[in-house]
Amino acid sequence: MHLISNEDVMRGDLAKFGVEYRSPCYISINDCSGFLASNAGIRPGFAAYTDDGYLLIYIDGITGAAQIAITSDNVTSLDIKKLPLLPEHSIKIKGIQDGNKFYYKLLLPHKSGKSFPSQKENTADLISFLEYWK
Repeated sequence: MHLISNEDVMRGDLAKFGVEYRSPCYISINDCSGFLASNAGIRPGFAAYTDDGYLLIYIDGITGAAQIAITSDNVTSLDIKKLPLLPEHSIKIKGIQDGNKFYYKLLLPHKSGKSFPSQKENTADLISFLEYWK
């Protein structure tokens, strides 16, 4: 788990996927896939997309990190909403991958301070990419 997150840490973590990616964003994510999942499990992470049509999600956590790669073929439900009064988007993504159901809730802030100077542009680009999946 990273004590400090910045653009260099984000790029290093997303590089672990071993593919080129676009529009890296800082996110908050809640993995609601499990039977006992709750909204208390929000963790920091990063998201980006590839030219091959994959959504890459890197989740940072106390017990370790998780790397998730999702294609539009695996998605059964996608909901993208601009949050009222907040400069954030909420994304709910459900689907089936490798025979297992998944359900992720992502919060994409438009601004993340000096640590992520291109967050606003990258968030808009990532949301445009996901709009094609609808």
